[in-house]
Amino acid sequence: MLMTGLLLPVQAHLGIARLHSTSRPATDDTPLPSSKQLCAVCGDDSTGYHYEVPSCNGCKTFFRRTVVSKRRFKCHKSGNCLFNKEHRCACRSCRFRKCLEVGMNPNAIQTSRPSALPTENSPSTTLPSSPDTCSSRKRGYDISSLLDMQPNCSTVTSRCSTPADAPQTPFRTKYCPKELAERASTLKTVEDRLSRVRNSTYLPTLNLIDILTRPCVLENAEKYASRQCAVDTTWDEELSLQAEYAKTFQWFREMHIEEKLALLMDRLFYMAAMRKANETAKGDSINIVSHSLRSTISALRRIVVDPVAFAILNAIIFTDYATPYFSEKTSAILREEREKYVHALGLHLFEKLVNQILARLLAYSSSENPVISRYPPDGASRLTDHLSLAWSLLSDCCELRKNLLNTLPPSSFTSQILSLKL
Repeated sequence: MLMTGLLLPVQAHLGIARLHSTSRPATDDTPLPSSKQLCAVCGDDSTGYHYEVPSCNGCKTFFRRTVVSKRRFKCHKSGNCLFNKEHRCACRSCRFRKCLEVGMNPNAIQTSRPSALPTENSPSTTLPSSPDTCSSRKRGYDISSLLDMQPNCSTVTSRCSTPADAPQTPFRTKYCPKELAERASTLKTVEDRLSRVRNSTYLPTLNLIDILTRPCVLENAEKYASRQCAVDTTWDEELSLQAEYAKTFQWFREMHIEEKLALLMDRLFYMAAMRKANETAKGDSINIVSHSLRSTISALRRIVVDPVAFAILNAIIFTDYATPYFSEKTSAILREEREKYVHALGLHLFEKLVNQILARLLAYSSSENPVISRYPPDGASRLTDHLSLAWSLLSDCCELRKNLLNTLPPSSFTSQILSLKL
């Protein structure tokens, strides 16, 4: 079942501790995936992931200099400056606040100097340094490395050992925060490659056996030319792409073929529906998806799921361990994987919340006429909202399944998946 065991790790380990950033990997520069992105701060063309956010060289350099030099700025318009790439240099206070709001991580700056904002007469915010035990290895991965990656228990244990006085994370978890952050980064990379293939000239294979016995298409996503104009994928194409997505998981590749087929037959439809709902939520189109998945689409618009959280949610939906065709070993592996993804989602949302609070504290302390704005929802509420999307999806897909079976030809790939006739 989709939601079996989903909330158990949350109930056991959810909590808010001191507002410290977790020990994320120290990332200075990570190349962008092949699909073009804009700077999350000013909207200019980004040159890569700098301090965990797609950004241009200008905003990257500004953020680094501000943190390293401990500069502190004051906005003379109470934090209401017009901010875009044309006016990004007009107010350094608003620019730095925007850097924090979009998620730039001061702890990702590789420097021997402490990453902290200075305190003066008025209130200020201290940005703690990350523990010394976490290495500064880059978080960028290529898909071939992911496909060949083998688990190394000794390495994980070594890099996750932290001193007793290490700062607590905002989200209490029994797993290594660094490992969870790497999982989130990996999932985001896979999503980027999936998006590139979806918008390319690649023609998906419409046979599960063929898909499972061929190399993963996402491994060579760059070799497919981009489409000149955006075209929505058909249900057949989207289901095929979701099967390619499944092949990026090491534990999936190690399953028996019968278990692989059982998992895909059970999960492909939900994963495809989630991605189509997300695309529909970004626009105003009215179709069978917008009608059948209205609860899920409404929730996506209300919650505003960021790309990293969306990538983790898809992995949570995929890791269903309650299918009766699984062996006890496979069910245990999937249960463990899902729990880690739930913890990774919680960690990501809590860290994002911390950055938002720091940004608001900074705006309050640097304004001549401070106005206390409403704080963002607490981390527990955000995590619950995100996980509730799975419930909405499960409910909506019942109606969507009926509508598709009544609309699509019985011989179509989608109809065969929905009818469990493969």
